[in-house]
Amino acid sequence: SSARSNVYKGKVQGTPEKLLRMVKLSPAQAERYAAFHLEKRQKEWLSQQILKQLAGFDREIYLLESGKPYVDEHCHISFSHCKNLSGFLWGITPCGVDIQDRNPKLDIISSRYVNDVEVPKNLIPADRPEFLAKLWSAKEAVFKMYGEDIVFKTEMISSNFSAKDSALQIEMLKKGFENDFFVRFIEVQDFFVGWVNM
Repeated sequence: SSARSNVYKGKVQGTPEKLLRMVKLSPAQAERYAAFHLEKRQKEWLSQQILKQLAGFDREIYLLESGKPYVDEHCHISFSHCKNLSGFLWGITPCGVDIQDRNPKLDIISSRYVNDVEVPKNLIPADRPEFLAKLWSAKEAVFKMYGEDIVFKTEMISSNFSAKDSALQIEMLKKGFENDFFVRFIEVQDFFVGWVNM
């Protein structure tokens, strides 16, 4: 958390029915929940509602055409899910949160989001899964903050990765969006929770 944002995280365990008993839904929310047919999506959405209530966040959330959640120009939010961990971030400035584990798939798709200049020359193979998880999480958090089409490999570049660091700098190179951001991390069990705000 920072003075401009608050991050909440929590494990999502149990069936949708069990999670449904943990949250109070408005008629409109109950109608929206009924439209979800996949159990995974039901659990993700219910976890968002639970985290919002734990945070005391009772504002109405809308979805932009891009799918980005939106409240208003004075309140910004972001959600993330990875397996059974969910995250919710809100603040007075644009923000993004992402949760990632050391998933082997990140190595398989690394050519889509890792620029050669980002890979530390002294990166030992044992640290590569953490490097990839943090890099993906950092870029995804910045992407969620912007909610725009951004090419992960060429328009967001990180530097100075260290497995021991609790933040990763991302340089935004997209024309009209140029900026530097520090994505902060906490490790929760085998997950990295990365968040950023302007």
